[in-house]
Amino acid sequence: MTNLEKMKRQIEAGEESFADKARNSKNVYISKTCYVAFISRYVVAKNGCWNWRGHKSKAGYGMHSNRSKTIGAHRVSYVIHKGQIPVGLVVHHVCNNPSCVNPDHLDAITQKENALLSSSPTALNKRKTHCNRGHSLEGEHMKLTWQRGSYRRRCTICTRINSRNRADRLNPNRKRVATRMNTEGEM
Repeated sequence: MTNLEKMKRQIEAGEESFADKARNSKNVYISKTCYVAFISRYVVAKNGCWNWRGHKSKAGYGMHSNRSKTIGAHRVSYVIHKGQIPVGLVVHHVCNNPSCVNPDHLDAITQKENALLSSSPTALNKRKTHCNRGHSLEGEHMKLTWQRGSYRRRCTICTRINSRNRADRLNPNRKRVATRMNTEGEM
């Protein structure tokens, strides 16, 4: 049984489970005509994603018109199948497919969590456990510094190595108290 047939049976039987969920939402109200249009605009892929066939944004997110407003198709899907999007949360694609509207692939999470789960430079740096030279970015080997309006993690061993190398470059005749540090930070 297709989703369209299932929805038609719900309407004929007087069931309004999708409409009840939608009416309780503060974010999006879904009419029956919007629901019918929604379920006819996606195809099920082999990987389980419901790929949106309608209009898409430049970023690839499905867009759906509802009562003369255009909203994300993934948000409409979340409201239809799971109910209201909680205040302060955004809908996240677990499958990392922006055109997917499968409710099993959608979760409501905070904007910060959503940003950290992405592939942006900030998210990639946050997930790093070691610096470029292989030193651990935990405990005494890591220092938080304020730079350009945000905190940045710095490897203390690499900072010492870079400081020594810079001092040697600027003053090649300077006297050293100890030998040059190796990449492990030992003298």
